[in-house]
Amino acid sequence: MAQSTGRRGFDASLHLAQQACGLASAFFLACRRRPQRAALALGILLMGIGAGSFALEPVLEAEPAPTQVTLEQTLDNTRISSQAQALEEQPALLVHATQARSSDTVQTLLTRLGVTDPETVSALKDEANLLQAVQGQTAGAVVAQTDARGQLHRLHLVVDGQGEDGSEWARVEISREGGIWQTRTEPVVPQLQTRVAAGRLRSSLAADLAGEPYGALLAINVQKILGDRVDFRRDLRRGDVYALVYRVQSIDGQTVGLDRLLAVQLDLHGQEHTALWYEPAGDDEQAGYFLPDGSSLQRAFLSSPLPHPRVTSPFGMRMHPLVHRLLMHTGVDFHARVGTPVATIGDGRVVYAGWQNGYGNVVRVQHPGGFTSVYAHLSRLEVRTGQWVKAGETVALSGNTGTSTGPHLHFEFHVQHKPVNPLTLARYVPHGKPLSPGEKPAFFAATALLRGQLALAAGAFDARLARVD
Repeated sequence: MAQSTGRRGFDASLHLAQQACGLASAFFLACRRRPQRAALALGILLMGIGAGSFALEPVLEAEPAPTQVTLEQTLDNTRISSQAQALEEQPALLVHATQARSSDTVQTLLTRLGVTDPETVSALKDEANLLQAVQGQTAGAVVAQTDARGQLHRLHLVVDGQGEDGSEWARVEISREGGIWQTRTEPVVPQLQTRVAAGRLRSSLAADLAGEPYGALLAINVQKILGDRVDFRRDLRRGDVYALVYRVQSIDGQTVGLDRLLAVQLDLHGQEHTALWYEPAGDDEQAGYFLPDGSSLQRAFLSSPLPHPRVTSPFGMRMHPLVHRLLMHTGVDFHARVGTPVATIGDGRVVYAGWQNGYGNVVRVQHPGGFTSVYAHLSRLEVRTGQWVKAGETVALSGNTGTSTGPHLHFEFHVQHKPVNPLTLARYVPHGKPLSPGEKPAFFAATALLRGQLALAAGAFDARLARVD
């Protein structure tokens, strides 16, 4: 230790001597050039040397040895071993997710989710929520947690039909507690998402909308809304342009239902037809579809007593199939299997419900304004004479009673007691209540976004066509 200290002192002294020699050489050179400044520098140099001698003194003293500290602590291995044991006993859980398929059974769904334990599969094969899943009544993926032995610990899914009206959705969790399978449910409110669609007709509106969520239902709604203004059998041609704005219900990113068609625009070889949904504030009864100028498209009557009518015999003179001579056919015949629900086309009072000669079982409904509707060849009556009915209410089931060559529905529409072609009843029936002049500004403001979305959808479609060309 003494040798080390002496060596450091020697090195410091040598370094100081080297610095002094350098300063002396610089001083003699300065004396030749500027004697006065050299004298001043000499004084400063002497003061520095004196200070340096004082600074050198502590370097030459011996340094104390560093202090070493030793810490000793006994580790408690009891807690570490218990934690390691707990980690070893905790099973490693695997997470599986899949979509239910139409070909699934509960067993195949559980197997695809990694559940291979026979006891678990047997216990859950008749579980109501899993049965709904394999029947296609789920939203999003079915997610399961299993261990390495294929035993189920927890399962999550979203199913519909939990409300009394079957319209609500619920999130379901299935887990085993104390050896017993428990099911917990909580309601789920779908999110509303607005979407647009546009295109050029290639075959039919329903076929072209097949790629959209609920495309077939969208096509039906378009026909219902514009059915009075467009003949969808004759007016639509290949190349006509359509644009739609609609709103869907979504849960966990999965579309679960069509909420409403908000706007539709058809450009049929230069003739434009547009309908916009509008809900007046505080007046739900007046909510409906309107033309861009605010005219109502609501109808006082439905266009048909059947949802998808197919005419088998039109209105007018025809060769009667039984008597084989020309007679006036005062209504239209729709194809309908026995037992098909028949709805009244408008509000009114049942003036007759019973048997009547060749009509068989028949229902006659008198509507305000001098209109009457007739439904014949019915298999069963669902109303009685004198009863008040609402538009769309089932009044009977179709059949083959009376003078009939096969199951069908005979439908008549009378205006001031005279039969007219039921397929043209829109010509005689007034539309719904129009908007008041004071309501027009609110209508234009509320539907401005819909008009803009229709224009954007059609514009984006035109841009895609330009890029293809």
